[in-house]
Amino acid sequence: VLSEYSSVITKQKFISKVYTILWFQILFTGIFIGLSSQLPVIQQFLLSNTGYILAFIDMVLLFISICVFYSNNNIIKNHSMKFLNFFTLLMTYIIGYVGIIYSPTTLLLGGVSTLTMFSGLTLYAVQTTYDYTQHTSILISSLLGLICFGFFMTFFHIPYLSIIYSSLGAVLFSFYIIYDTQLIVDGKHRTLSFTENDYVIAAISLYTDILNLFLFILQIIGGNRS
Repeated sequence: VLSEYSSVITKQKFISKVYTILWFQILFTGIFIGLSSQLPVIQQFLLSNTGYILAFIDMVLLFISICVFYSNNNIIKNHSMKFLNFFTLLMTYIIGYVGIIYSPTTLLLGGVSTLTMFSGLTLYAVQTTYDYTQHTSILISSLLGLICFGFFMTFFHIPYLSIIYSSLGAVLFSFYIIYDTQLIVDGKHRTLSFTENDYVIAAISLYTDILNLFLFILQIIGGNRS
């Protein structure tokens, strides 16, 4: 288990694996979003009946694969990289739809804002002496509340409610980035901890945090295509 007493080399290897995987995930997803935004062929396919059917199958497979992966220690230990590739591919296809929904300028601004915030939050998580990992229950409760908020939004069309929802989502996933970063980088925060073989789980955690932050920032900025 990684802790403040783990060797420096062990922790450096773990951190290096996590962030190398993470940046390849972000690069792959970012490229597909860019292609979805610029290439009419991809846009037409995503908006076709086949594209929508694949999107539905994608979400079902995503849900099932996550449940199977996180409930089976043998798969986590021996097949984590296969799941990582499968998970990233499924997530990228779904996220590719934002390339159609938002204008290129909005996507670029949202991407730059997300990476800037992620970098700043990472530095803060490493430097601060406060242990955010002790607030797991608060973060989970807040996430469930946000999901319920988003569900009820579909029934009420109140002005500025969407901005409030998006802002709360961006704030929440900013805290999740700090939380996951402390689990990965800082061994002094030991309320929870990873083992040295959990680098795929750690990378997926940060990857989903970044994607959610990116989506909420896009909603705040606006700029949908006509």
